[in-house]
Amino acid sequence: MNYPPSAELNDPFVGFLEGMGHNPQASLDFFDASTKADGKDLDNWDYLVAKGDNARAWPPGDDGTPLGHDALGHALESATIGIPYDSDATPPKHSAGSTELVNRIVGEYGKNPDRLDGSPLTDSLGNITAEYMRDVQDAVGGRIEVKTYGSNAELEALADQGQLREFLGAVGKDPDAYGAIVTSQQAVSTELINEVFHQRDTYGNVLPEELSNRVAPGAEIVGIMADSRTQAVYDDKIAADAEFNEGLATADKWAGRAIDTGLGRFPVVGDAAGWVIEDIREAVVENYTRDSSAEADMERDEFLATQRAGSASAMYDATYTAAIQAGMSEEQAKTMAGSASQQVKDSYGQGRQ
Repeated sequence: MNYPPSAELNDPFVGFLEGMGHNPQASLDFFDASTKADGKDLDNWDYLVAKGDNARAWPPGDDGTPLGHDALGHALESATIGIPYDSDATPPKHSAGSTELVNRIVGEYGKNPDRLDGSPLTDSLGNITAEYMRDVQDAVGGRIEVKTYGSNAELEALADQGQLREFLGAVGKDPDAYGAIVTSQQAVSTELINEVFHQRDTYGNVLPEELSNRVAPGAEIVGIMADSRTQAVYDDKIAADAEFNEGLATADKWAGRAIDTGLGRFPVVGDAAGWVIEDIREAVVENYTRDSSAEADMERDEFLATQRAGSASAMYDATYTAAIQAGMSEEQAKTMAGSASQQVKDSYGQGRQ
């Protein structure tokens, strides 16, 4: 446990897992395998992640959290996303193995969300959630099918049992995870809205209902994120609003991921793609950043109300823009945007509950 010998705290698993964090296939294979120890097979997942009889006793760092958990998060990122955790490359389509691992992660920490309180894992789990946002929205939505990037993580059962929401709530207390999830949600929701308008002849008179179904999952996720943020700032006092603002400001790559990975089934290329990505970034920063100065300090309920209004405003703008670009009149666009905005307010409340 102390190799190489040093007066400073160290853990040999840190370097090992950092190596895994830069080798996606090796990491994915490792979490699906066993290691022979003391004459018996020890499941690697149970040893490193699950909290069973054979779980590893992680040595604590100076802050009391497990010394190797940041590196563990990096390994899980590379295994599930398919690229080194610190790479900006376009990920490959999600494989059956990577989506199964995502399902295990959500299930494990959804059953035991308290294990993520103050954990160094949460920023990595936020990145994984952002990458699999279409899978998350597909599970939360229920009434619509959201096509995923490759295999589906099949999170619907975990959503029905409440574990997916518990997982999101625990991860969302981390400012960086919060920023990644909120931004990715806005990107995927914007794409789903655009899909509706580019296929509006298919829906006819039920277009408003289809639009409401498309925006509801993202709004529910934002409601969960808002409550997580207030818990972190007001209740647990583990992070400040300025940190959450910074998390939003540095989550840029998730705004473009939905388009960069070729998820869009509506014609957005070249300059138009850049405009959509920039619109998403601006909507997130404008509607979710909070003035955290002492003069602007507000009570918890007031903040949650402003977040509800901000979420509705972000989706109103996305819907209005999509409707206009699809050739609708300004009056029609405003009607559709108003309908989407109201659905966001309703679903946001469900997420908070």
